[in-house]
Amino acid sequence: MVKRRKLISYTAFSTAIAVITGCFGGNSSNGQGQTVNVGTMADLKAKGELKGNTPKGPVTVVPNGSGGQISAVNPTCTHNGCQVEWKKANGKFVCPCHGAEFAATGKVLKGPATRNLPTYATQVSGNNVLVKA
Repeated sequence: MVKRRKLISYTAFSTAIAVITGCFGGNSSNGQGQTVNVGTMADLKAKGELKGNTPKGPVTVVPNGSGGQISAVNPTCTHNGCQVEWKKANGKFVCPCHGAEFAATGKVLKGPATRNLPTYATQVSGNNVLVKA
């Protein structure tokens, strides 16, 4: 038999979780993602990458080719969950845990990972780099 005090505690905890989830829970009601400013094109050019967070997780933005295109990926390796690192000189992401390699677009180049990195839509507005997740 559950004691009254424990029942009240469980009820309060459940209610708090429901309120937090309702207030901060992901996408808007129209199904569209949230847009996050992760930096500027000047920062991207100077640093070689931009890092930020979205409601769907971390994001890394990198140049994708010589035409000024950019890519945004979730840098969590799909093999074992390690954070991949952008290797600007090689133009690819490399996982420090098991050596998986990914293109700037998130596509697997070398295993052991078999799934591509998740990607996000990007947009440049003025000088700001926006990521939609």
